[in-house]
Amino acid sequence: MYRRARTPVLVVLAFLVSACTAPPAPKDVFYRFSPPSPAPLDIAGDIAIRTLGAEGIYNERALLYSDDAEHRSVSQYSYRFWVKSPPRLMQDYLTDWLRSAATGAKVVGYDGGDNAVVIGGQIRQFEIEQGKDSWRAVVAIDLEVRRVGSRAPALVKGYRWVVQTPAQDFLATVKGFQQATDGILEEFAADLAAH
Repeated sequence: MYRRARTPVLVVLAFLVSACTAPPAPKDVFYRFSPPSPAPLDIAGDIAIRTLGAEGIYNERALLYSDDAEHRSVSQYSYRFWVKSPPRLMQDYLTDWLRSAATGAKVVGYDGGDNAVVIGGQIRQFEIEQGKDSWRAVVAIDLEVRRVGSRAPALVKGYRWVVQTPAQDFLATVKGFQQATDGILEEFAADLAAH
């Protein structure tokens, strides 16, 4: 009788010991852009940058990826995140980018006061498209410019950039996201200067 009672106890002890030796969960890793260094722009006045809109999972901080052949499904990484949600990340980066480029302008990261220009928009795509041998950082944004006193926007345009990066290299892919964003902002700045 005593011997039968020991067997379940030993099984439970073996289970507990094996559970204690399981590998630790991966560490969370958080990514951000480096400070921008755009070419100078000839833009003056007061500019306010609204937080960009985003729908669904594009509002969340987890890095997104698509690994099916046609890139129709999107998934979230479990341990890899942006330091801020993409709408805030993009608002802050656009604000810093314009402050660096348009030294004759007063750029604020909110829509407050009497600003000559208000910039807003919508994130349409902000994800990694995974291929067998390489990845692609994909950024698609609609941007809108409104001038004080005007009901209609002065500019509404969609921008999309794709930067190829090495597969499985997250830091290179984050740099790819920043390169794509810089490409979009350079196009946008040219459009803004023309309007």
